[in-house]
Amino acid sequence: MMSLIFSRNGFVTLVMLVLILLAGRFGLLDDAGYSLYDNIRMLGQPPASNVLVVAIDEYSLDKIGRYPVPYETHIRLLENLISAGVELVAYVGLPSLNMATTGSNNTLVAPPVSGRQLADRVREIRKQGIVTAGIPFVSTSEDDKIQTALPGYFLQNSLPNEQSLELHSARPAYPLPEIASGPAASYTSIFVESDISKKIRSVPLFTEANGLLIPTLAMQLYLRVNNMRLSDVTFT
Repeated sequence: MMSLIFSRNGFVTLVMLVLILLAGRFGLLDDAGYSLYDNIRMLGQPPASNVLVVAIDEYSLDKIGRYPVPYETHIRLLENLISAGVELVAYVGLPSLNMATTGSNNTLVAPPVSGRQLADRVREIRKQGIVTAGIPFVSTSEDDKIQTALPGYFLQNSLPNEQSLELHSARPAYPLPEIASGPAASYTSIFVESDISKKIRSVPLFTEANGLLIPTLAMQLYLRVNNMRLSDVTFT
């Protein structure tokens, strides 16, 4: 009887060991660990009173339009912000060159009249404050030769990558030149990466692009609100 119990316990142990190894092999343990971490971290934490979460519902999408949002919608929004005296506008996404291209070779063409009107509204905001725009980055491979040169306005809002930081190599999607011009403009990265559980638990302060460190949107906003420059940033 005793040997039967030991045999049964040994079999169960072996099965559990195999299951654990398989779970680790396919990343299931990492996912479970992250979920446990999230639950413990959120345990007993009341919602922050200074955080506002805005959800876009179907009604709003019907009124605003789906991505990419037309220039005219951006124009109306900026006009309302100008009337309200807003001093800081942060774009997570901005109309890009992709909205002003044509031809099989993706040849650049002049932006439409509405694009120039949008640029005019951005300049009006700059007269009383700051416009900062997040530029989406996409991961690059070694043979990716597209958009290898950064424009001047991007270079002015970046830092030489002299720090030994583990950052992502990425390629920016440039905004319309009319919107990018001007000394008050600041451009940031909105490149984020999810972990093994497909959730975003951290946001890098900088993204590496062509040997430069481009600040993320949150970092750029922090600098702007506190009247700081990138040169004021130190790594410890």
